[in-house]
Amino acid sequence: MVDEAFDAQDSACGSAWAFVLGSAIGVAAGLLLAPRPGRESRQRLREYGRDVKEYLQEKGAAVTDAVKAGRRAMQEEHERRGDIGT
Repeated sequence: MVDEAFDAQDSACGSAWAFVLGSAIGVAAGLLLAPRPGRESRQRLREYGRDVKEYLQEKGAAVTDAVKAGRRAMQEEHERRGDIGT
């Protein structure tokens, strides 16, 4: 039962990351294909890349913390109820 809950969390987290990654790729492609001078497009892409990296680091840390807290809470509840391993 516990493993199934973790699998569902991992699946949802993977789907969220896939969406974020797909969005970032789409924006990058849009910037590269926009009718701007090459130097300007590259500069905008670098700036966007830095922004995305910072955003993903912040959100990744928040998701990791939330998953760890959820696992701890679930473990504590199972221990409290005395049903670990059943």
